[in-house]
Amino acid sequence: MTRDLRPGIRWGESHRLDRAPKEHDMGIGRKTKNFGEIAGGKTKESTGKAVGNESMEMKGKAEKVMGMLKHAAEKAKDTFKH
Repeated sequence: MTRDLRPGIRWGESHRLDRAPKEHDMGIGRKTKNFGEIAGGKTKESTGKAVGNESMEMKGKAEKVMGMLKHAAEKAKDTFKH
């Protein structure tokens, strides 16, 4: 007689999983890149504000917003994946 311990693993069978491990929510590489883009944008924005360079300030805001949007998109993708 076989008993189900967990879905996909039966009593008496090898407990080694033969399937590929699940990806972690939002890969660490993407997450780091998104946060790096947000931090870079904040830095550029504050530098532009300190020096009085509006162009640099606006570019920093744009980078920051793009990083936030990418981060939100990755979170949404993870939500629908699971």
